[in-house]
Amino acid sequence: MNNNEKKKLGGIKCTTLCYIENNERWLMLYRNRKPDDPNAGKWLGIGGKIEDGESADDCCKREVLEETGLILNSFEFHGVIKFRATTYEDEDMYLYTSRDFTPADEEAATLFAETGEYDPPECGEGVLSWIAKNDVLGLPMWEGDRAFIERLLEGAGRISMTLQYTSENCKIIEDERDARGPKGACMKDYIERIKNAEELCWINPNRVPAEEALMQTDFNADDIADAESRLKRFSPLIMHYFPETKADGGIIESPLTEIADMKEALNADGARLTGRLFLKRDSDLKVSGSVKARGGVYEVLKHAEDIAIEEGLLYGIVDDYMKLASEASRKAFSKHKIQVGSTGNLGMSIGIMSAALGFEVIVHMSEDAKQWKKDLLRERGATVIEYEGDYSAAVEQGRAESDEDPASYFIDDENSKDLFLGYAVAAGRLKKQLSEQDIKVDENHPLFVYLPCGVGGAPGGITFGLKLLFGDNVHCFFAEPVDCPCMLVGLETGEMNNICVQDFGLSGKTEADGLACQRPSGLVARMMDKMMSGEFTVKDDRLGEYLKKLYKNEMLYIEPSACAGFIGPCTIGCDEDARRYLRQNELEDKMADATHVCWATGGSMVPQEIRDKLLKG
Repeated sequence: MNNNEKKKLGGIKCTTLCYIENNERWLMLYRNRKPDDPNAGKWLGIGGKIEDGESADDCCKREVLEETGLILNSFEFHGVIKFRATTYEDEDMYLYTSRDFTPADEEAATLFAETGEYDPPECGEGVLSWIAKNDVLGLPMWEGDRAFIERLLEGAGRISMTLQYTSENCKIIEDERDARGPKGACMKDYIERIKNAEELCWINPNRVPAEEALMQTDFNADDIADAESRLKRFSPLIMHYFPETKADGGIIESPLTEIADMKEALNADGARLTGRLFLKRDSDLKVSGSVKARGGVYEVLKHAEDIAIEEGLLYGIVDDYMKLASEASRKAFSKHKIQVGSTGNLGMSIGIMSAALGFEVIVHMSEDAKQWKKDLLRERGATVIEYEGDYSAAVEQGRAESDEDPASYFIDDENSKDLFLGYAVAAGRLKKQLSEQDIKVDENHPLFVYLPCGVGGAPGGITFGLKLLFGDNVHCFFAEPVDCPCMLVGLETGEMNNICVQDFGLSGKTEADGLACQRPSGLVARMMDKMMSGEFTVKDDRLGEYLKKLYKNEMLYIEPSACAGFIGPCTIGCDEDARRYLRQNELEDKMADATHVCWATGGSMVPQEIRDKLLKG
């Protein structure tokens, strides 16, 4: 369900409530000023009713600003508290906390920056006061509020309850606790294992039902349909510049291949995988040979379309897009510049497509990027600027240079919504391929998808699209190197993109160059916090083992970073945390009918001499 299409479920009132924390205190509201207020004489957090066409996240931010004068920079969504009553209106309340805010008033913001203190303004609904967290439960409040506040004070991540009120007496009739118990109690163990660069299976404690998670996003099915339509409009032009796409009508898509022999080989080495195993071969995507051909190519095409319509090269989206192959169009595009920061594959897709259309293109590449990728980009007409630092440094410098040039457009892997939607299109195409092979995905036939993760855009977009199509019947797990698990670090700590792997003493170095990202995308991390099932981390030496095993058993070659997803099928049936996930989601008896898809993110453009070296290594 999209939150912009329907704000109520079955006529139930929907609200938000946020507890704002500063210096071990919560900002609480004592309700004593509104006439006939049912909350009169009680202390509450900050919140109110979700308006038509408003998401719960937006409502939370609006209510906090209106009642407290604070701008929430980030916040954590904990779950939905359902109130059912005989004398009050039924209500679904979206529960949040935040420790990251800025006063909207400039003078108050300056004082807050200097002292860390904020004096809340007058509020029309009551008196705002900072209350020590240890004292909150001693305040007069609704009985049901105490139940979920206790969980928040324990450090719980996900909280889902149904509370039944009779007058002011409350009974908990449903209570779904964190799968791992109080978040703070288990976080320490995971943090230590992350610091020690151990392989682990991490189950997301904040995941909520797909319908609920999708309500919290800024995207919907119409956005993906719009992206798919745009790619179809460009298909004749893609065939013109890339004749290898003619067999697919100018649509850049990869095959879905069952790898039964690989499954047997993995099981022979100790995996306990049941069901069928497939490889989604984005390693063979035309144009740039990686999953980045989805998001990267799409954003370049969208930018080209925007320019073409604005400058009169196209008369709207019904025009003939082959006009963009004309000399006049190429000359017009040559006056524009596209820039991107990359570890390799994103730069490849954007550089190759941008240069083909006639854009001036600059790719800022980190030291993690492979030399052959830099060389190939230069051969295709792109300017490559190399940096001694990591991926984040390349992105930061590229963004800064682009911002100084009004003719430049920077494709931001960390924040781009267009990249995200380009990746999300893949979900519908996978669904079609599964159907063509008579593969069911439903409650009794679960789908497991294992996605290598760098900054997160590709696996995040694909996961979002799959959740729209399959809901809770698809289980998406990310895979990251043990020395560079940026998404895992962001989600486990709740800091999202405000933390990097070096903060944990990790090097951020890995043979999986496409995954060498030290900080996750904040845009993606916030969505995946409610949506993805979990994550596996993998050591570099396993990547080479998987690469050789796949080639030996299936005669398929993919690059090392693309092999990261195989840690999922190797672990899902034998790791204690993974098996607990299966039990808690009533999947154990359904695994024989499960479908497992490893997403191969790159490989076909690797030079033969490098392939030979990796296969012999």
